Amino acid sequence: MPKALTTTPRPVAVGKWTFRRGGMLCRLPLKRLRVSAPSEFLRAVESSCDGKATWEEVRNELIARWPAHEVDACLSTLLEQGALVDAGHLLALQAQIGWTPQPLAAPLNDPESLYELRRSAERRLVEPVADAVKLRPRQTPLMDLLRDRGSARTFDDRALSLQSVVNILWSMYGVSHEGEERIHRTVPSGGALYGLRWFLALLRPMDGYPCGIYEVRHHANGEDVGEISMHRLAGDAKNAWSTLLTPSVLSFAHAVVYPVANLRFISEKYGNRSLTLAMIEAGHALQNGALAAQFEDAATIVRGDTVEMEVLSLLGLAGSFYPLPSMVVGAKPSQAQEKAASKASQAALVRSIPNHSQQLPLSTRIAVAGPIQIGGPAGAWALWAAGRSEDARLAAVKAEAEAWERIGWSTPPAAMERARPGEVNGAVDPRSLVHYSKAQYDRPGFSYFPLSARRSYPWVKGLRAADGAEVHLMAHCVHALSSLHPNDASRPFTNASTSGVAAYTDMETAQYRALVELVERDAFARAWLGRSAPPVIEEEGMPGAVRHRLSRLRHAGYIASVHALPSGHLPAVAVFVQDVRATFASVTTAAGFAWEEALESALSEAESRVQQQHGTAPHPPMAPEEVVLAGQHGDYFRTRAGFRTADWFASARERVSMRGSQAFPSKGSDLLDHFIDSNFQVYVSDLTPPGASIHQGRVPLYVARVFVSGLVPIWFGHGLEPLGLCERLGVNVEPAVRLGHPLPLHPCT
Repeated sequence: MPKALTTTPRPVAVGKWTFRRGGMLCRLPLKRLRVSAPSEFLRAVESSCDGKATWEEVRNELIARWPAHEVDACLSTLLEQGALVDAGHLLALQAQIGWTPQPLAAPLNDPESLYELRRSAERRLVEPVADAVKLRPRQTPLMDLLRDRGSARTFDDRALSLQSVVNILWSMYGVSHEGEERIHRTVPSGGALYGLRWFLALLRPMDGYPCGIYEVRHHANGEDVGEISMHRLAGDAKNAWSTLLTPSVLSFAHAVVYPVANLRFISEKYGNRSLTLAMIEAGHALQNGALAAQFEDAATIVRGDTVEMEVLSLLGLAGSFYPLPSMVVGAKPSQAQEKAASKASQAALVRSIPNHSQQLPLSTRIAVAGPIQIGGPAGAWALWAAGRSEDARLAAVKAEAEAWERIGWSTPPAAMERARPGEVNGAVDPRSLVHYSKAQYDRPGFSYFPLSARRSYPWVKGLRAADGAEVHLMAHCVHALSSLHPNDASRPFTNASTSGVAAYTDMETAQYRALVELVERDAFARAWLGRSAPPVIEEEGMPGAVRHRLSRLRHAGYIASVHALPSGHLPAVAVFVQDVRATFASVTTAAGFAWEEALESALSEAESRVQQQHGTAPHPPMAPEEVVLAGQHGDYFRTRAGFRTADWFASARERVSMRGSQAFPSKGSDLLDHFIDSNFQVYVSDLTPPGASIHQGRVPLYVARVFVSGLVPIWFGHGLEPLGLCERLGVNVEPAVRLGHPLPLHPCT
């Protein structure tokens, strides 16, 4: 009998077992498991493993009908994969349904509903109760601490002292005194087992302890008060940003404390009660920590949005370890800092959703914050944004910045000039920015309409970069069509995407970043329109780390190739990734001031797409005509009918080196000068929305939209490529498309 089975006295079949010919499908809280074995045998296993019979009883019943070695092998596999568990661990397994993100019932996020829920709780405190005798507590030092204690949404930008942190950690689980019969701690524990382990992500260095991940251990020393020790573990403290659903509270925090229950140890005494008692014990400890922090002039917040799988990954734990809500600790904030954080959170509800694939059989190096959902006031709009970086904190900041880009894109000015094209001073001809062909306009159901000299359009102010002159840009080209007044959105000239919109902490850099994105999109558009497979970049000239990352993708079953996009402005790169078994294809693109910069950006995005999609089912069938939004391009290339339609893009035999001799601009100001000197018209519009900021409202953010006449803009939706502009610019377009046939959908999102 396998050794693993001897340590599990009473097995129980868990999950939903659906029997099929030749096996069964087991649905567990965090995964699905397919098992190949005779259905009759699996049915017998499920009925025998009811949590009451011992392993020996189950085994004896099964080997009476099937060979013993086959029974032992199958039971061992089912135990290893989680379809069978010890009855004492059943509650902990089922509780994973409530882990973040929640796979079944999503939590309430709507701001108005959340507000009303809180108000209903507050109303219960003031409701009159007939014949009630109200009693007032006596003033005590403990009462003062309780009265002043509260959850902090931000912290002061300074470190805590080592002694303050030691005091807080000791208060949570330390030895209080040693009696004759047993050692007493600061909190009670069922059976005095103390089955919690404590970990610390130290975000700020302190007195000889560098930033990092630590295990906190509590010790008795034969005296009245015990001691603690901190033991450095592998891992980067910045990855704590991946362990919270909404991690912005870590912007100025000192540390995150993680209690983790050792359920296997606790269940030796309490069985299925182990998780319940562990949560009570952790609650005692976290409350102690909050009160001790108050005494140390520090602040805390207990986070119920702890992402359990990310905590286990950060701490290098698995098996029976069960993460509980974490506590963030930092220096007490000022009223001004609290106000700024509150204002920033109210300006736009930003909620992160970690999407790291737990099934990906390789360790990609990209942390993905998001996609994050931004909900506007009273449901005015709902958008999505994401950020990618090796640094989980930077990924979250990037996601927040992109969120503000999209808010600016979706927030047109309250007052816009509405006039016919010939009646606006400094009006930029929108056909120089985007234009469609006569064949497209003649197509039944085409979304856009030719520019009319008799029709009034909305216009927003902008600047011409060459001389700073004020111009007016058609709002259809600047803002989301859905954000405009219905009258302004009727018979639209176009619908602006977010390409060419960028955010940064100064307006000038935001403009430069937008320029780079426009170059990237132009390079891809020209390759796709001409159905010209871009040459493959020789991997021998790439950095070793990049070659290693490509190798990891291939080892996981993905086809991966890197291509040089046609551009005379900046190095531009495309990464093609495909998994035929999973019906997945993606093209990610980037431009930069050096080949390495462009390659890093495109590959990072490709890795994040793989992380998001790996192990998921193919997308249901969808016709090309159903593709309207940018995200739907990615959906289409997860369908069985669509994911091979971009194969030609990666079919080039030509190979080029990144070490080409062509000279490119080396910084943003040089790129702008390059366009102006080359007689391209560059226009800038300020889209900075009120309240735009990062780092909890302490760092202002600026959002710029840039246009360059002469560059081909990206398009989203079936048949919406700007063929009229391509005709003006002499861009090579596939002959059938010039005759009015829609171009196949592209996979670039």
